[in-house]
Amino acid sequence: MRNRSEVVVLLIDDEEGIRESLTINLELDGFKILSASGGNDAIEILKNNKIDFIISDVRMPKGDGVSLLKYVKEHYPELPHVVLISGFAEINAKEAKSLGAIDLLLKPASIDYLIELIKTHCLCD
Repeated sequence: MRNRSEVVVLLIDDEEGIRESLTINLELDGFKILSASGGNDAIEILKNNKIDFIISDVRMPKGDGVSLLKYVKEHYPELPHVVLISGFAEINAKEAKSLGAIDLLLKPASIDYLIELIKTHCLCD
């Protein structure tokens, strides 16, 4: 079993307030957080860091979450832990899962549920 401080979570959302809130809460729970404001920035982070878990907004102006998910599945097949979050109904949970996401959560996403997903999928205490 891994320690939470060893788990690196990449958080992608174009809304700074959401990024900051989720980052603070996840860091308080012991996870290491890297963040990006869009899918394009997230790809650069992926190229330079070992990422264990991704939480991504779906609708963003600088690279959307669905395109990012497809990119991750093609270029990082060893990274199966991607959760999409959305404030809109442009994609449903069934479609998100068929693309390889663990889940699709509606905003505001429950921090407790996100923590449980990370702990479960990254096998940490």
